[in-house]
Amino acid sequence: MSDAEKPQLQTAPEAEAASHAAPGKWALRLAGLLRWLLVLAMMGAAGGTWWHAHAPKTEAGAEPYTCPMHPTYVIPGKGSCPICGMDLVPQASLADDASPTADPHAHYRLDGVSGVAPVRIDTGRLQRAGVRAAQVERRDIAVEHAVIGGVSRDPARSVAVTARTGGWVQNLTTLLPGEPIARGAAVAQLYSRELQEAQAEFLATAHGGEVGQGEHALRAAAGERLMRLGMGKGAVSGLGSAKGTVSLVAPQDGVVLERPVLQGAYVGPGQAVLVLGAADAWLTMAEVPVGAGAALDGLVVQMPDGATCAAETLPRDPADGGSGVFSRLRARLRCASTVPYAGVQVRWTWRRVERDVLAVPDEAVVETGDATYVYRTDNAGRMLPTRVRTGLRADGHVAIAAGLAQGDWVVVSAAFVVDAEARLAAAAEKPKPISAPPADDPHAAHRAGGAP
Repeated sequence: MSDAEKPQLQTAPEAEAASHAAPGKWALRLAGLLRWLLVLAMMGAAGGTWWHAHAPKTEAGAEPYTCPMHPTYVIPGKGSCPICGMDLVPQASLADDASPTADPHAHYRLDGVSGVAPVRIDTGRLQRAGVRAAQVERRDIAVEHAVIGGVSRDPARSVAVTARTGGWVQNLTTLLPGEPIARGAAVAQLYSRELQEAQAEFLATAHGGEVGQGEHALRAAAGERLMRLGMGKGAVSGLGSAKGTVSLVAPQDGVVLERPVLQGAYVGPGQAVLVLGAADAWLTMAEVPVGAGAALDGLVVQMPDGATCAAETLPRDPADGGSGVFSRLRARLRCASTVPYAGVQVRWTWRRVERDVLAVPDEAVVETGDATYVYRTDNAGRMLPTRVRTGLRADGHVAIAAGLAQGDWVVVSAAFVVDAEARLAAAAEKPKPISAPPADDPHAAHRAGGAP
């Protein structure tokens, strides 16, 4: 074996030195580990000091307050939750065995809601579901309504040209319905035998030569009779012969509405020969929801050509009972830039406004068909199903007519989550039905101690 292949053996001094070097290396490693542990401990102490400095402090003797929806937020004394805005309540009232204080608005509440129960949900689930609460507030709620209506002549501003005595119609005007007619224009002539006799009597008193006081009275009476039969004062004073005819004239400007008789027809006293209407006398009718009321604020009627007319609503016709859901309303039209005509369809638009009413966001209301309710929060953090009666809905809000008071807090988002929990809670509280006791067993003596 060569010298290179022989094993190198340590001398005694070298082995002793190596045995002393190994423990020194481990000591250095242990010292480094202790140093890092000390650094971590110092960082933890600093973090605790920072948290203590920034955490909500409770002063000595100050009662801690918290949010029913976010119990992790605690401050000394009263205040508002920075997350949802709810008023803070004493932290002790949120304990599981804490009893809620008396409802200060109990006299506003309606009957309870069946099938759901008050429920309390832990904060983590509320935050994951996005449940928020908002305070009941007062505001104006306005709704735009639109219905289709019709147009007709206003009968209150129509007039009939009638015969004062029985006779035959002559020289009837050729104007047709819808055509204009001026005041004083001839409508027709009427031949009447009664009128002819009265004319002859008047002429006899007028041509009797010298007349005394009695003859003057007879002549005046004969003239009054002619005027009662339809002749004007000027026509009576200018009467020259007893022709038995009288001219019927239009008493006002307007348009022809009806021609109820024909040329040559016989008419009796009081019968209409022609019906006229004022040129601007128009009515519009429409069926509106019963809840809209008798007077519609800002009613505007739009014509087929796009022009709009102002309208003045009239009292509802007592004879029109309506359908129970809709009521027929009438309004007088005031058109400045267009001329209506009968039978046309028009569009009614108006605003219904409820001012300074209690309102909640639309998503806060739960409607099941059997009940309408919201979930109201109390000082103990519970969510109480509270029945409400609603009004108008507009702009994402619902008017509350009954069931809530100003200052109440209600769940306004993810109400379906709360509703599901409330139904589960109600189902758990529902007692099991008690079955009727079995009838006496006529063969009890033969039984051998229960079912085999």
